[in-house]
Amino acid sequence: MKDVANFVSRNVLYYLPRFQRFHQWKSRISVNFPCLFFPQLYFANRKMWPLALILVGVFSLLQLPAMVETFRAELPNMIYMAKHSEESLWTTLQPQMVEMLQGMQDKLDATNRFWEFSPMWAAILGQLLSRYSWLGSGLGNWLYYRFVLKKVHRIREQDLSEAVRNAYLRSQGGTNGWLILGMIALEYVLLLLMMSVVIVVLML
Repeated sequence: MKDVANFVSRNVLYYLPRFQRFHQWKSRISVNFPCLFFPQLYFANRKMWPLALILVGVFSLLQLPAMVETFRAELPNMIYMAKHSEESLWTTLQPQMVEMLQGMQDKLDATNRFWEFSPMWAAILGQLLSRYSWLGSGLGNWLYYRFVLKKVHRIREQDLSEAVRNAYLRSQGGTNGWLILGMIALEYVLLLLMMSVVIVVLML
């Protein structure tokens, strides 16, 4: 228990009673509100990298249809601005730009049957997110409990003095706010990359 407390480091009084309940009652459900609203950031903050990265990828993919739909809705305005721009730069680039934008719109219009179902897609994705949020809030503490036990057992297997082990536990556990910022940045980068891929495909 002392090693677990050293590893958790922050909010020990919150986690230890829940960990004891998981161990004694074999229960897995325990509401965690930060995990309810921002599961990927919660797991990143607790240094659970693999799960945090998976969630960032999933959430980015779930946002892609909405981003494409927004781009499709803005294309007419972009075409109008390109046609009526009076900047000198457009004297040579304007025809090519208008043609490229018009080609994108034609391709998206060709898939109009798919995009007509965008409200349905939004509802489906909303259901997925709400169900996952419930799952994350209910199982977040248990997943963290399993992560802590695994890490603590590995560290205890090493031949370390108590002082060194305690310091190592605290360094490997605890929280890291910088990881939250890293995950936020990664999510935006993934969205930009995926949208860039969509635009390139439309330009081909």
